[in-house]
Amino acid sequence: LPDLGHREPDWKPSPGYAELMAGLLDVEDQTVLALALDALALAEPRAEPDILPVLERIVMAPSSKRDVRAAALKTLLRHLGARPETGPAVAGLFRNACRRFSGGLAEVGIDEAVQSTPGTVRLELFRHALALDLDPDDAEWVGWLFGQLPEDDGWKLILESLPKLDTPGKRSALLGRMGAKELTKSPAGLDFLRSVATDSRLDIYVRLN
Repeated sequence: LPDLGHREPDWKPSPGYAELMAGLLDVEDQTVLALALDALALAEPRAEPDILPVLERIVMAPSSKRDVRAAALKTLLRHLGARPETGPAVAGLFRNACRRFSGGLAEVGIDEAVQSTPGTVRLELFRHALALDLDPDDAEWVGWLFGQLPEDDGWKLILESLPKLDTPGKRSALLGRMGAKELTKSPAGLDFLRSVATDSRLDIYVRLN
């Protein structure tokens, strides 16, 4: 393996090299996994449908180290950016990882993965996250992800998504960690806040947010 710590800033793996790295994802050695995933996170996505389940296994494995999880998540986001049809699966994996590990975003490696990803891909991840079956406990990571978006684009996306935020889990996840000030600036936002305030299924803190 090359010394990836001393590669050129604009280095990209060749298709053949990326294929070689993908073949190493079944090994248990965490150092080898980290090197392989770091390369794949920089490679151009190809027809690699079988790689997504492998990445999921790595992310969810209790034995995976944080840097390995972060590199796997970066690779998943690379696929989301190039192949939008992977969006629901990628967002679902982010949710499942946050639910599984009690150490929060840092333990999972989501913070590093998302912060190294272009804003357009972050928006797509958030769009698909809002479409998931969310619980109130998802508020922390959904709210944090919203904070990583370009501000105007983030609120625009939320306003577009309001009609679909019709379950207690989704409403709690959205408002449990975000202020509602921006929602008061549009008729649709005000209608949404009124419906939240009268939704007896929600925690009183969310209703009064």
